[in-house]
Amino acid sequence: MATTNSQDLIGAGQTALRQGRFAEAEHWLGLALQTAPATAELTFLYGTALAQTGKRAEAVRFLTAALSAAPNDLAIVNNLAAVLRQSGRLDEAERHLRRGLALHPKSPDLLASTGQVLRAQGRSDQAAECANLALKFAPDHAEALVLAGLVLRDHGRPSDAVAYFARAVAARPERAALHVALAEALFAAGRLADGASEYERRWQQTPMPELPAPLWDGGALGQDKTLLLWSDGTASEALRLVRLAYSLHARVGRVVVAAPATLLALLASAPGVDAVVSFGDPFPPFDAHLPIGSLPHRLGLRDDTVPAVTPYLAADSARADRYGALLAGGGFKVGLAWSGDSGLRAPSLAELAPLFAIPNVRFFALDSAAPSAAKAEPADRLVDLSGCLADYADAAAVIGQLDLVIAADGPIAHVTGALNRPGWVMLGRDAHWRWLAGRTDSPWYPSLLLFREAGAGWSGVAQEVANSLTLFGASAQPMPTVDPARAGAYAPFFASGGLKIGLALDGETPLLSDLAPILSRPGLRFYALDRRASIQAARNTYGAQLGDFAIAESSPADAAAIVSHLDLVIAGDNALATTAAALGIPAWIVLPADAPPPRAQGTATWLFRRAFGTDWTGVVEQMDQALVIAGARPQAQAG
Repeated sequence: MATTNSQDLIGAGQTALRQGRFAEAEHWLGLALQTAPATAELTFLYGTALAQTGKRAEAVRFLTAALSAAPNDLAIVNNLAAVLRQSGRLDEAERHLRRGLALHPKSPDLLASTGQVLRAQGRSDQAAECANLALKFAPDHAEALVLAGLVLRDHGRPSDAVAYFARAVAARPERAALHVALAEALFAAGRLADGASEYERRWQQTPMPELPAPLWDGGALGQDKTLLLWSDGTASEALRLVRLAYSLHARVGRVVVAAPATLLALLASAPGVDAVVSFGDPFPPFDAHLPIGSLPHRLGLRDDTVPAVTPYLAADSARADRYGALLAGGGFKVGLAWSGDSGLRAPSLAELAPLFAIPNVRFFALDSAAPSAAKAEPADRLVDLSGCLADYADAAAVIGQLDLVIAADGPIAHVTGALNRPGWVMLGRDAHWRWLAGRTDSPWYPSLLLFREAGAGWSGVAQEVANSLTLFGASAQPMPTVDPARAGAYAPFFASGGLKIGLALDGETPLLSDLAPILSRPGLRFYALDRRASIQAARNTYGAQLGDFAIAESSPADAAAIVSHLDLVIAGDNALATTAAALGIPAWIVLPADAPPPRAQGTATWLFRRAFGTDWTGVVEQMDQALVIAGARPQAQAG
């Protein structure tokens, strides 16, 4: 039997639950469990509080225990099913709800919860039936109204959905979560100003952090004042809304952005951001603060004033140089990120299999889930860069060098759009409101194209993306591949000993006469890989053994087969240098003084650049010395 003290604790916990103070409810009810018997009611209350504070695994354990003690209790069945649904355990949730409906077939609570599970399973028509039936029994049932609105949103009818969310708010105006749901419906319908106003009610649902300065009301602070703009949502939202920082300087002198450490370096590149600080570090002095999600409301943003000017973030050139070698070579280069923001539908790597059947496309994994997907069947077509990306500035450095990014709705998609790089975003049927409804473009990101999940699920999205990608793969510079039969046919020409060096000297490169000190070095065999070298060799080989394989210049297949037999290629910035770099054959690239960085990059490249106002003598001396130092075989160094 519970003591007076434990009854007081339970009462305090119940009051806190009703008032939405969930952490406090968890505290009081946890204390009560230490002194009072673990009744079905107390265990149910504590499990409910745990669910509201995000401790879902523990919540399932306590709610399951409560259901064992009271198997016919409608509220326990409903709350347990809700936590199972939120945990992705949809089949278990449905099983509990079906059993509950057998006992309480007219329960609007259970009907609405069943509809939520069915919607999560993609069975939207059945979800709509559940909503309609629940509303028949209880026309003002808030959860059923929300379910009806969500189903309409999923079907691309956000304007119709708004009416249901508005009815839910009218029925239960004290529930902040319903105001947030209405705000999101308004956003999806393109009513940005109305949604932004309603969205401010979220702070009645989640307490705002206590900070040593007032919340900014949108008025002028003065040019000597500092505003702390802090990330209150996902990384995606911070990346999307930081573009608005520049608008703040008409009202405040200095803007400091507080965000997770992985965002800081990239957010610092946004116009209007004067400084960044990581959560957990001391904040600099500030005169007012604002959560970044409130910027559209404070600035009075409307649908026709969305600032779509991109890029507004910038990749760090020094970081970009670090990834150049990893991205070198031909083919159409595609970054892939298949994991989206938490709570949103996203495809698995296996469901994207049609993409990996496209020839001449190279995929680079930008997804933190890449290591765990390493054993999946398409993973052998992926170059996993995720382990190299310490933060989103690293991701930006890679994205800036790719031809395209294909991503689920998550930070990588937003980085791509913010950099104004081409991107295709795969959206689930529960797409976030920021992408609006029924559109294939985004007013926030002009460079992004949207692919939406429909009746065929992710397989339909993957096939649609693959069909579009095929056109780009066909037009890209081919990836060099070595045909074993063709390489075997050339093998006898490279069977003798000595260091085998190919020469491809088109464009502004040294003549064979310039290379005479190298050509005359014993133990080296040379092969002309283009017409310029071949024609010069016909006149004078300068004592070298020089074979004529100029066919490599005009036939990519022969080029790959021939280069695969070489120990080194000395070339200008041309296709043969790119082939060597892509095949991992050391390539020494000779460049004039004013030449841009070469197209051929890789871990096996070494650059030799002529100084201004000089001939090729210095470059040839460097290469000759490098051959001496390397000894019997040249050692490649990334340049």
